[in-house]
Amino acid sequence: MSTTQDKENRMTYQKQKLLKLADYLETVPPKNFDMGVWGLRKRSTQKCASTACALGWGTNIWPDELKLVPDSDDKNMASVIHVRTGAKNFSAAREFFGLGYGAANDLFGIVWDRLDETPKQVATRIRSFVRNND
Repeated sequence: MSTTQDKENRMTYQKQKLLKLADYLETVPPKNFDMGVWGLRKRSTQKCASTACALGWGTNIWPDELKLVPDSDDKNMASVIHVRTGAKNFSAAREFFGLGYGAANDLFGIVWDRLDETPKQVATRIRSFVRNND
């Protein structure tokens, strides 16, 4: 059975992962960032040569846990897969960061595509979420 301490440790780890993503996003060129796609392959390699949303860039941070894989319908588009569970895209974000539906939507939802956000703006939103959800 899980103890309160186990739950607190898990929450701390999840917040650390979100903050690591926020730090990484600060390094992503705005031209390679699009909250409307999980991943769009532009060159032969996915590392640092793709356009992706916040979670899509997370595949560079945690390559053993999150994978950017070509979609079966469109080989130029990619999906994010949570390796351990097989969850895809939005569900992968929920599983990997341990988020509920609302929190995952607030951080990674398609609505942000309409606002034409930069990586730094998303990093700020993630840090605000972590700060306000202690």
